[in-house]
Amino acid sequence: MNRAEQEALIIKYRYLVRSVAYSVSNEAAKDEDALQNGLIGLWEATKKWDGNRPFEPLARRCIRCNIIDYIRSIHHGKLSANDGS
Repeated sequence: MNRAEQEALIIKYRYLVRSVAYSVSNEAAKDEDALQNGLIGLWEATKKWDGNRPFEPLARRCIRCNIIDYIRSIHHGKLSANDGS
């Protein structure tokens, strides 16, 4: 897939980022960093997609995983700070 095709998919499915973020949590949908991580997940989905299966389920999974990874990373940082580690 060339860059123009990737960009077209990102533009077409960009709405999924906020939709998936809301399915994770209302806070994630309002957190610009979480949304940015979701957009990175969408970009990663365009890199992984082979065209043999529908794109949207792959995109949703990649977006969701990136948002959850981001949330875990910020919560882990808060836990470490509270532990004194």
